[in-house]
Amino acid sequence: MLALGCRPSVPAEIRYRVVVSDSPQLAGATVTRQGTSVGTLSAAGAIEFTTPSSVRPSALALAVALPTPCGPRSAPIALQRTPDADSDRRIAELMATERVVLLRASLSSIAGLASSLVLLDRGADARPVRIGEAVIAGATRATLFHGDCGASAPVRVGDEVIGTWRSASAATLVSLEPVCHRLSSLGYGDAVAGPPVVFRQRVRALSEVPEYVLTPAPASVRARRHEGARYVRELVRAPCPEGPPASEVAARAMANGGCLAAMPALRRAVNDDQDDIASAVQFAVCAARNVEREGVEIAQRALAVHPEARERFVQAFRDAGLAGAAAGL
Repeated sequence: MLALGCRPSVPAEIRYRVVVSDSPQLAGATVTRQGTSVGTLSAAGAIEFTTPSSVRPSALALAVALPTPCGPRSAPIALQRTPDADSDRRIAELMATERVVLLRASLSSIAGLASSLVLLDRGADARPVRIGEAVIAGATRATLFHGDCGASAPVRVGDEVIGTWRSASAATLVSLEPVCHRLSSLGYGDAVAGPPVVFRQRVRALSEVPEYVLTPAPASVRARRHEGARYVRELVRAPCPEGPPASEVAARAMANGGCLAAMPALRRAVNDDQDDIASAVQFAVCAARNVEREGVEIAQRALAVHPEARERFVQAFRDAGLAGAAAGL
């Protein structure tokens, strides 16, 4: 409490607390002032640091280093200042009563920059994850900005490359431990959900961000007015299928009984590993022999992750006499 008639003076140092309201999963990102680091953003998008008393809010010139696979990219932090933000009176009163000068801020400069979400299943492994040159340490959910880094980058845990990140995906699951996961679309009310996908890939491209990650979805939800059906996506750990890899089972079934015998194992192989293009091509061709549209849809799902494989699918359809399916790509 300040005594009446006493006016506090500006201290030799000012303690700032900056809260970035729209920091999209940037916990741990480095914040700089005039090129020098002042710390990292917390999970709440906040940072505290001290400056000499001569450095007022209008002169802070803060920036955040956005993680990209080809190295950090600096983006300015826009401070929301009141007209008297720099005044001696305001600074002195805040330091005397609050011990800190609170500033709200935004990252409007990153609007429009391409980015995707990285979801980490760390288990008991606390090692940093590196995607290209971007390091994700500690967080279980982080935003990765694409920059001008190309369409893909290796994902490393320590010295081990465990998979490939791809910029076309809405989200990427990175599992530090070699376990399996199940991706399900769950339906409530009148919704009819499809079968789940179980996979053992440690780096998995996701076309949509699941609402529930490593946490089971609730058994029921409160319906909105006039809502007949609702869907949510759930991504959780799951037991791995027993027996040999599905790709090996599919190859044996194909050799012995053709498409009809191989289709169930081919489906499992494609679900298990998005990078198994050989199984995806065979699965698409077998499906197209029965229903052309289904074969094209299988190919399109694979090409969403591996667009470079388009000619391989086209040629396989042509070789099988499925010109219509080839034209559909």
